[in-house]
Parts: sequence; structure tokens; C-alpha cells
Amino acid sequence: IIGKIKIPKLNVEKYILNETTTKSLKTSVTKVCGPEINKIGNFCIAGHNYNKIFGKIKTLKNNDKIILTDVYGDSTIYEIYNIYKTSPKDVSCLSQETNSEKEITLITCTAGATKRVIVKAVEPVFNKLCTEKAKSIATIITNDETTNAIIDYKYSDFIIIHKDDNGNITETGSPNFPINIDKIPKKEQKT
Repeated sequence: IIGKIKIPKLNVEKYILNETTTKSLKTSVTKVCGPEINKIGNFCIAGHNYNKIFGKIKTLKNNDKIILTDVYGDSTIYEIYNIYKTSPKDVSCLSQETNSEKEITLITCTAGATKRVIVKAVEPVFNKLCTEKAKSIATIITNDETTNAIIDYKYSDFIIIHKDDNGNITETGSPNFPINIDKIPKKEQKT
């Protein structure tokens, strides 16, 4: 077991097995190729099209969420940007060209195994910025210092605690980042 996948919309939660064999695919979903879980690259996961495994992934839509959690309990939320069917011989979905992004690919077959259903998802840019910002400004508040600190970061919700010069402590929600969301490049969809 190298982690866990959760697809909230489908009420699917499965352990991810490291080895893809006939036996392991009957048990759960498996890593096909890619980096370690939640690392930069294309983490590819295969699963049978049984209802309790990947049987309903074809009903997912763009912007639906998928959560991967590693063995240390660290989770990353991914957002679906493309769903399509392709030939079993088409392995382009396994490409590791991700422009330095964390990406996941879910793979299952259609009834009769004549096609493959591919679901592509990427870590949203806002989550990536929040994570980087959290790592860069996280500090510890002490009684004799005025500082900002992120004390709770889970997905894209976190709190900033500010202690002013008078010792008053205030909490605010997610900070505003100087970014124009309209100018963020969108992932290209395959048809």
C-alpha cells in the first residue's frame, strides 16, 4: 500500500497498491507508472470498472475533485480537467510531460474492454500557490514577537493569525494572492 485515493462525488475510497498484477487489480487500484504519490509528474492509477472501484469514473465531470493521500497522511486535492475514451493501445495518457505540475491519470476499461476510460486531473494552481505561500511564511508565534503565521493548512482552507503591537490576536481566512486567475493557462482537453 502506497496511499489512498478518494473520489468524494462517487463515494469511492480505495488503497493504492504499488504493483499492477491480475491479483492486485482484483483487490483494489494500482499504480501503473509515474512519480511517488503527490509529487511532480503524472501519477497513473489503474482499476477495474467494477462499481466499487472505477466503474463509475466515466460519470465524473470537469472540476470534480480527487484526493490522494500518501502513507504519511499528507493529502493533495486534484481537479479533473479531461475525461475521454481511447484505444487500449494508446498509451499517451501515461506521458510524464506535465510542465512541472502534479497530475494524476485514472485508467479503467469500458464494458467488453474495447476502449479505455481516461480521467486526467491536476493540482489546481490556487492550491499550489497556497501550499508554497504556507511553506514560505509559516512561523511560530511567541509571546514577545509580532508576526504572521499560518497555523492550520488543509487543502485550500487555512487561517492566518496576526498578533499586533498591542498583543491583540486576530484571525483571517485565506489571504488574497496577487494573481489574475483569468491569465492562468488552462490544461488542453483531448477529444
